[in-house]
Amino acid sequence: MKEDIIRLRQEHPHWTGARIASELGISRQRVNQVLLEAGIRTKRIAPCRFCKRCGTKLSESNLREFCNDVCKKEYSNVPLICSECDTLFWRRISSMLVYPFNEKTSTRNKKYIFCTKQCQGRFLGKGKN
Repeated sequence: MKEDIIRLRQEHPHWTGARIASELGISRQRVNQVLLEAGIRTKRIAPCRFCKRCGTKLSESNLREFCNDVCKKEYSNVPLICSECDTLFWRRISSMLVYPFNEKTSTRNKKYIFCTKQCQGRFLGKGKN
């Protein structure tokens, strides 16, 4: 039994003591006792984590999903150009102001994207003239 505990800790250093205990059908206190007797670290080693955008290895003290704010912004937002004022802006896809223009013209089914409600209003006002 002791050999199994030590073997599992060495094969799976990221497993908790409770996980090892459940695999072997014993208590986690017994797992800690055996590991202490063998002089093996009782706390698990956290698995390596990487930045979701650029893949840079994150330090163990960094509990975030990204290495910096630039990666976070570029991962969760997309660069867009306003259809009215040609301004470059960043926006989450879920909050984009998209207006489908469905008149029978050459721009049929084209999606227009706006940086603000004001640009959207100016665009819609042009169509009424």
